[in-house]
Amino acid sequence: MRESAVDVLRRRARWVVRVQVLLLLPGFLVGLTGFTASLNPNPLTLWCADWGGVLLFAGMVGFIVVQLATPWVFRCLSCRFRFSRAGTSTLHFLLPPSPIRFCPHCGVDLTKTGK
Repeated sequence: MRESAVDVLRRRARWVVRVQVLLLLPGFLVGLTGFTASLNPNPLTLWCADWGGVLLFAGMVGFIVVQLATPWVFRCLSCRFRFSRAGTSTLHFLLPPSPIRFCPHCGVDLTKTGK
């Protein structure tokens, strides 16, 4: 069974969110662990205190890169129109009843399954 364009875009939205979380999570966890280095100075917390900022910065740079690349991920499968130009965000595709049913550019019904 083929999936509709909304289902494809919903799957892409879930991947974008997963990548963003996976980029930021290590920096936040190491940063929080390093923040406790003064309370419990052991080798792990001292390493986290030294490298937590670097990992958080790298994660934020990756997060920004994903944010900049997102408009090219969410395009109409028919006419390749970028949904970000119509004010659509990733959240619109993550909501269970998707508020986006038609392409704002070509008018294709995104809820119908392909041939």
